[in-house]
Amino acid sequence: MLIRSANGGSGWVSCSPPQEGELGGVIENSVVADVTATSPNPSSRGGGKSTMPQKLSDIQIFELSRLIVQIENHYGFPCDIEWAWANGQFYITQSRPITTLNVIKSPTTIIKSVRDYQRLFQWRGGGLPYLFSDLYMQTYKSLGCVIISKNGIWTNYLPNRVVTSTLTIGVDLLSSEEKFLVYKNDFEYFREESRVFFQDVITWKDVDQMLFDRAIEFFARLFIYYSKAEFFYSDKAYAESSKNETLGQNLLEMAKIKEWGRSLMNEMFFSSGNYFDTFLTLLGVKFGLGLKDIKFHGVFELRQLFHGQGVLSEEIARRKDAFIFHVEHGQVSTLSGREVDTFLSFFLESEQAARTILQGTVANSGRYTGLVKVIHYGYEDFEAVSAKITVMNQGDVLVAESTSPELLLACKKAGAILTNQGGLLSHAAIISRELAVPCIVGLGNATDILHDGDLVEVDATNGVVRILEKANG
Repeated sequence: MLIRSANGGSGWVSCSPPQEGELGGVIENSVVADVTATSPNPSSRGGGKSTMPQKLSDIQIFELSRLIVQIENHYGFPCDIEWAWANGQFYITQSRPITTLNVIKSPTTIIKSVRDYQRLFQWRGGGLPYLFSDLYMQTYKSLGCVIISKNGIWTNYLPNRVVTSTLTIGVDLLSSEEKFLVYKNDFEYFREESRVFFQDVITWKDVDQMLFDRAIEFFARLFIYYSKAEFFYSDKAYAESSKNETLGQNLLEMAKIKEWGRSLMNEMFFSSGNYFDTFLTLLGVKFGLGLKDIKFHGVFELRQLFHGQGVLSEEIARRKDAFIFHVEHGQVSTLSGREVDTFLSFFLESEQAARTILQGTVANSGRYTGLVKVIHYGYEDFEAVSAKITVMNQGDVLVAESTSPELLLACKKAGAILTNQGGLLSHAAIISRELAVPCIVGLGNATDILHDGDLVEVDATNGVVRILEKANG
């Protein structure tokens, strides 16, 4: 796509949708923000380079590209975009069609078996709503993400080959003092800017479309920044950090960023009185919709409410039953209701729940034998975590999808920590090292296989969990 800054600078950003098992996104750019800079002509990409250094960070380029893709998707044709950057945000000043290009359609993304994907996260207790998923996919679309919500369980996946690419990108980010500093400063600026914006929401008497678009932008942008702190970006960097001082220092800082980034995510989406619910309640009052129903609209559909167009109640009901987000032809596609079963019939494969040995990644070494305590919590019962921790006994083996600051007291009670997902820079990994307790992450489905009262041996030297005795005999 051709993008021009309002002050005269310009550049070409080459973006690719995720193909089968590959990483989509920005693959080449010459974006600058200086009136004196020169850029390669779009017709001769791969030729000459800009005579000026890159003025936008890669994070900013991804954000700008996301906005431009939204514009091109809206109009349905390639656009020549003029933009400006001021006060920590982008402004689109002009858009016109590019009429000299031959448009080549992207090949279909082929969804194969779950074996071709790595499971990232899972939320139980009601799962996560449709609107949250739509916001999430604005960042994760370029990674070929698949989201499945069914029976109150929300799960997402990335293609295995994409994870290989993100791990390499993470090393590149974390091994560069300059790139990491730009990322850190941008995320910190976003944190303060978003808090100022949303703390003002409670004073609003009404929501117009401009305020709506601004709020949606803040919700979606959080995932751009926070994703870089996830294990599928940071684990390879952690493994190589002993040989690279810059990597080690930046990883320590990234751990702090992830901690306050998760706190910001809780403020936005999960904690009592979160910005998401506060904003959507105000929007629901405007359009006569209940909070639960409005959460099962998509972003485009909410925008259409300002023009008097709504979503059929039957479709909302289907989404509450089940929905899927996946990437097809480079665009996000969705399924709902019974359509989900057809998709799952060839995507998912049966789990061997009778397994007695689980294998994962060692986050902190050691051995421990004890009784299992599984803690499930999700979007609908986020505030009930403390009650679940209360009934946990000192020395129990904590088993969870992942841990985060709200599970800190459970971690302190635990004789060992086991998680379905997460990496070497995850909360579970960091806190287990601080508490000196054995920890294995990335076990996949430990919360499905292990149950309260099971006696297990945690071998956090070899990354193995052995079931010695089932609680039910």
